Amino acid sequence: MKGSRERSIRGGFGLGLVSLLLAGTLIAGSAATASTKASESPSAAQPKFAALYKQVSKLQGQQALKFFQTLPAKGVTGPAVIEFFIGLPISSANKQIADLYKKEGFARYIAGYPKGKSLYGYVWKQGAGTKIKGPFSKLELKLPFTGYVPMKAGPVGDAKKTYNIGVTFHGFDHPWLINWADSAKWESNRHPNVKVTVLDAQYDNNKQASHFDTFISQKVDGILVWPMVEAPTGPPAKRAIDAGIPVVSVDRLTGYKGVSSRITGNFPANGAQAGMALIHNLAKEGSLNAKMVMLRKPLGSTADAVRTGHLLKGQLTPFGGQVVSGDHAACVSCSYSAGVRWPSPAWWRSRL
Repeated sequence: MKGSRERSIRGGFGLGLVSLLLAGTLIAGSAATASTKASESPSAAQPKFAALYKQVSKLQGQQALKFFQTLPAKGVTGPAVIEFFIGLPISSANKQIADLYKKEGFARYIAGYPKGKSLYGYVWKQGAGTKIKGPFSKLELKLPFTGYVPMKAGPVGDAKKTYNIGVTFHGFDHPWLINWADSAKWESNRHPNVKVTVLDAQYDNNKQASHFDTFISQKVDGILVWPMVEAPTGPPAKRAIDAGIPVVSVDRLTGYKGVSSRITGNFPANGAQAGMALIHNLAKEGSLNAKMVMLRKPLGSTADAVRTGHLLKGQLTPFGGQVVSGDHAACVSCSYSAGVRWPSPAWWRSRL
């Protein structure tokens, strides 16, 4: 029941995660055993695009843009377009962005991000999921990934034992996060011998670390964590693993690679799509020379580094402008938290 087994599972982070926690760490012989190596390079994972990458490496500006726009004619369509941009090798066409990419260490974050495929060839279909009422938010929700590695309702493992699961995340007042907590609590409620304790770190890394120590002292059977940033969660996650308690990270990574499982979304696709959209709209406006201001998540956040890295990587060849500001938000909740708002228009103008 106890112990650490490295697994990286790509799927619906925040949706049915207690199911994955139970299946992946508490029940011996579980089917949730997909394993990937985080050191895989994106380009190595996309050998089918090698010839196209070689062609575009010689292009810049409008020529590169035209190349990208004609990808469908080159046989790259649908989801493969995203795959192409995720694996796009680094270019030095735009020196300012290339230097920023190197200075920020985006390559290290991207190389360390788990890469893998959905278990059992799972493909989400439009309309899939389960409608629920959020136990915490009291909102009507639809959890789209309840069919991914599902568990039947009822007792799990040893029906005579109560499994205590500690859950820590960084903000009940963030709509995305509270709905994730809703899904975890909803799943646990389906299993009478599972008890979940959900703690809110209130965007405080030290408080989240203390949650780990509390759970360790309580000798819980497993810990589910959505980190705010990586580094501060490394030592407490290791303490839990050393104590024989499985730890599953969700969405973002912890600073300790030895956690039991890592549930990830697809930050590379998020960043690639954002870069594609930006270039597309600049081209529609008639010029690829522009000044870009970024308001980013807190420094050290997996979500920030991997998304921003892929956004910039996809723009290096065609983008002729420059990034003039890349400020990190003081609060991960940005405009979502009560009382916190996006910067004023004057703030944005001051960065240009």
